[in-house]
Amino acid sequence: MKPSSPSRVLDAPTVSMGRREMKVLFSAIALAAAVALAPASASAQEQTARKVLGGQPATLHNAKTEAQARRDCQRQYRGARESKSALRIKMKECIREGMQGN
Repeated sequence: MKPSSPSRVLDAPTVSMGRREMKVLFSAIALAAAVALAPASASAQEQTARKVLGGQPATLHNAKTEAQARRDCQRQYRGARESKSALRIKMKECIREGMQGN
């Protein structure tokens, strides 16, 4: 009988993990990390939202009210020789652009 080599005696038995066990392990680690980082990220998001939403809103250059935009678009398209549906589509777009200041 051949004596076993010293390196084999010192080797620990290996445990093989299947795919299912690996998924469970990674899921548990990810969940623990998410729970640990959730309070910190929530306060950071709140601070960022306060900075972004705080202060005065930006004014739109040459923006019109809906009534003003509609009146201007009606003047622009008066006498146009197009179908009602085509004019309706163009009027909606014209009014939207007028309200945005374009």
